[in-house]
Amino acid sequence: MSELHFEENRFPLVTLRCPSAFDLRAAEALQSGLERLFARRQKFVLVCDIRPVSRVPDAVVRKRLADVMNLPRVREGQSQFQVGSANVVDSAPLRAALTALLWLWTPPTPMGTFAGVAEAERWAIERLRAAGVDVPPSLLAGEPPARRGAAR
Repeated sequence: MSELHFEENRFPLVTLRCPSAFDLRAAEALQSGLERLFARRQKFVLVCDIRPVSRVPDAVVRKRLADVMNLPRVREGQSQFQVGSANVVDSAPLRAALTALLWLWTPPTPMGTFAGVAEAERWAIERLRAAGVDVPPSLLAGEPPARRGAAR
């Protein structure tokens, strides 16, 4: 995949698919995608699939990402509408880069890092429940029957 892509077909669980190379264009796409989500004015959780990224973004891109995430309208949107962010990362260098980003930016909502998508999505669904968001039955299809009936 060559471009950053938001998948909103399972809203309020939104998946962000990262490109193999995270560059300045991807940082701009991240900003516009987040702003589009905030414009819905509904709570959601973001599952960021970072696994396709094949190399650590350079310092210029990391700085631009921090700038985007620190924009007042992005921070406000995250605080109001994004109940969490689950990052799927299977590379030690990328985990280190994410840690470096967190030195430049403190997320306004909970953030978790996971090795696989299923684990990230389970955490994301729990974040939605904790925020009082109605979780669509379609998101619960993979859960054991005991969890499907849990308080939302």
